[in-house]
Amino acid sequence: MLDNIASIEQNNPGIMYLIGRKSRHLLWLFLSCPMFGHAAQANSSATDAFADIFSRTLLKVVAASDNGFRDIKGPQDPASNGEAWFSILPLPTARQCVVWIYRDRSLGRQYSCDFGRTFDLNEAQTAYTRALNVMNQTLREWSRSENSRSNSKTVSKVVFHQPSSATSVTLRLTNHGVHGYLLYVDVSPRD
Repeated sequence: MLDNIASIEQNNPGIMYLIGRKSRHLLWLFLSCPMFGHAAQANSSATDAFADIFSRTLLKVVAASDNGFRDIKGPQDPASNGEAWFSILPLPTARQCVVWIYRDRSLGRQYSCDFGRTFDLNEAQTAYTRALNVMNQTLREWSRSENSRSNSKTVSKVVFHQPSSATSVTLRLTNHGVHGYLLYVDVSPRD
């Protein structure tokens, strides 16, 4: 994957600034990366290349769910009480990706990526819609269900299901009040 990113940078100067950029309150690259149409100097090949990397990485994570994400667990998250590991296979532009394995088995295993936050609802919904478009392309053979609210924090949520393996991929936008809106992508295997 890093070779692919290096080749994108070589062919599209400045894109690594966009990919590596971390903003204190601006959401994810879903707003600023060429894949989603807001980069001033974006070209079609950069957009296609980034979408391809994101899609292939997501499909690798889905494949890793078959063995409970063992192959992509990295160092343990010290703040998790022994229940989370940083992933060695993060989705491009994610702020952080973690593999959760709860000791009490109260919840199933899960790979979860946090794409950052914004305090602007319109900006958050735009990022959600753009992320959804990419995921619709990547998981076009999967069934999907959409909920606009499943609890008090959920603003929007789409769950993609792969019937043959019972794996699900969820895109969710949540409202955390004074902490802003956050976008997540979660992958859950059949347990």
